[in-house]
Parts: sequence; structure tokens; C-alpha cells
Amino acid sequence: MGSVVTKSKPFLVAPSKPTPRGKLLFSPIDKIQILRSLLVSSVHVFAHTDGGGSVEIVNTIRQAISEALVLYYPLAGRLVDVGDGDLYIESTGEGVGFVEASADCSLEDVNFLKHPSVIPLEELVVDHRGWRVTDPPVVMQITKFTCGGFALGFAWHHLLADGTGAAQFLNAVGELARGLPHPTVDPVWARDSLLDVPPKMSSLPLSTPNLLQLEYSELNIPLDYINRTKENFFRQTGQSCTAFDVALATIWQCRTRAIGLEPTEPVRVYFAVNVREMLQAQPGYYGNSIFFQTVLSTSQEIAESPMVEIIKIIRSAKGTISTELTKWKRGLLKDSPMEHVELSYNTLGITYLKNLGFEHVDYGSGKPLSVTVRNEYKFVSFCVLGSPHTRENRVYINGRIVKKEHLGALRKEMELLK
Repeated sequence: MGSVVTKSKPFLVAPSKPTPRGKLLFSPIDKIQILRSLLVSSVHVFAHTDGGGSVEIVNTIRQAISEALVLYYPLAGRLVDVGDGDLYIESTGEGVGFVEASADCSLEDVNFLKHPSVIPLEELVVDHRGWRVTDPPVVMQITKFTCGGFALGFAWHHLLADGTGAAQFLNAVGELARGLPHPTVDPVWARDSLLDVPPKMSSLPLSTPNLLQLEYSELNIPLDYINRTKENFFRQTGQSCTAFDVALATIWQCRTRAIGLEPTEPVRVYFAVNVREMLQAQPGYYGNSIFFQTVLSTSQEIAESPMVEIIKIIRSAKGTISTELTKWKRGLLKDSPMEHVELSYNTLGITYLKNLGFEHVDYGSGKPLSVTVRNEYKFVSFCVLGSPHTRENRVYINGRIVKKEHLGALRKEMELLK
């Protein structure tokens, strides 16, 4: 018999003090096509603390959220659709959505929610599948386990923040929950000061993307394989590469082989890069400060090339990001990667959780045992790459990567990684 999660009815957690009211505009990066319609779900798992029971920690976190919203008051507002796909946030102070839940088991009973999770992700976050623009753009759920541990389900609209910004907010909540009088980072909205985009460049989508019937899957890349590949790359090139480089090259090759395109068919990968420093964003800025970099090749080249050569292609593209970002800001790119990502089945998107800041969040019971982010893109193949888990000797990947008919072939390719 499976574990049962019982949830309260959703309610609102409002700022603990009055906050500014009014209309807040988004930046052009916030409003790019691939971010504007997306709520991102994440689950953060925390062990039992000797400092208090699970009921006490829930009340502490809820109060800390209320206090944090005084500073992060735009998150307590509501999105407003002004037509033509454009949106802004109305600072209303209504609050974020919140649900209290309990599971009839311990974290140990469900293997600490390690992958694949015994409890579906949908049970650990607020269900936002029917989300409307008038609903809270941030929803949170705390699920208590019988051992005293808990899972925080956090879902946020990508318009409001990127992963780094979302982690900044949760770290602020954690600091307040631990008794700090004020978060160590002062949040800054300032979306209109991030950058100026030439008038000829639209931040709105040119067309509605087609939905793809992609199968959700959870995959692993052995950490030993990643380390060996990094060492091999250094031996052959005299240069270093990252775990992200290896993982991206690997999943790109395995997926290309699995979907079986014609040799001359183009294949692409794109990934988001944190460009806060390049944009000279103010300290504490939590809006979207990312640049999408796309790498293009052919099906035959990616399917048949040695891994070192694919990593070279990826690293070469990464080396052009600063130049490409400068060109985009000046309106000099004919096909802007920020305006349009090719949303065909030939394209794979990937994002990396490492260094976003989620791993540092502490509500008083220590840092998380694990963090899982699940992006539900329906119009492009997309996956999330977790941080390396040295204890389990693998890197975790989840997402909607291929169609159902290609999932078996993808799993076979991944199983060959030793």
C-alpha cells in the first residue's frame, strides 16, 4: 500500500506588514517566449531536527514567509494580462498560496524521496495545472512526515524570478526562520534598469508554439563516467571541462541516437546562462538574468563523434556568450536567441541546478537532503540536470526529453554509459 498525503485547503500567507501598492513592470528578459507561461515546481527535502517538532517548524516557516514578503512584496501580488500576451505584476499584498500537508510515513519509509520518488511530485506541491493569471504566482506546500522531517514544495511563475532569484527568496525565508532580524541580501526589483532593449526588438512571442507529446522520464549519468570523460578531455586537449559540459554532450548524443533523424538533419541544444555580472545587475536583483545559448550541429555529427569533440563544440559556444549578449543588447543579432528558440523535436533544452543557491537554504534543521526541480515545458524537449550526488555516484536528470516511442531507445543508450 502506498503512502498517503493529506492536504489542507489552500490559503494565503500575506506580508506581515503593509507593503507598497501599484503596477510593477517586467524586464524584456522576463517576458521572453519560453519563460512567460511557465510555473516551475520544486521539492526540497529536510531531515528531522532536534530543535522542535514538525508542527513547530511549519509554523516557523509560515511566519518567516510572511516576514520575507514584506521585502519581496511583488511575490504577494497578482499578474495582470494587458493583451497581446503582455503582462505586469500588480502589487496587491494579497499573499502567496500555501498548503499544509502530512504524510502517513517517515522519510526513511519513502527512501528520503530519492529518485525515483515513491511519492509522486504532484502530491508534494500545490496542484497548479489549472493555474489562471488571477491566481497567486507563488504557491508553497509543507508536507510533514512522521519522523519530524518535512518537504517544502515550491512553485513559482518564471516571470517573477529565475532559479537564482527563487533561491534568494527561499534563503531569505530560511534566515528569518532561524531568527535573523533581517536577510543578509536586500532584494531589488528594478526590472526597468536591467537593460535597454532597442525598440525594434519585441519581447513578445511571434507565434504560439505547438505542443509536443513528450514522455516524462528520470535518468542517471554515472559520476565515474563524468569524471573519466573530464580526465580524457584534459589529456586530449590540455583544457578542463565541467560536469555540465560532459552531461550536456552525453544527453545530446544519447537523445540524437535514440530519435533516429536523417544524418543531415539539424539538431540543437540550448541552455540558460546566468549573466547577472555581464548585465551589471544590482546586488539582490532576483529577476530573470539569463541568456539562452544555442548550439547547432547535424544529427550525424552528434550521433557519431567522440565525446571529446562534442564537448569542444559546446565549450566553443559557451565562449561566445559575452559577445552574443552584447550584440543582443545592441539589437545586432538577426536571429536573437532571446527572442526565439527553435521549438521543434530536433531541439533539446537543459538547465543545471548547481550554484543556484537552493542547496544552502536552511530553515533551522540543516541544509536540504535533496532538491528536485521539475520543469513542465510542453512545447520543447527539456530536462533538468541535478547536482552530482557523490554518495550515490550519479548525476540525476529528469524531464520530458523524447516521445514515448523513443524512450526505450534513450534508456538503452544511457545504460551503455559505464
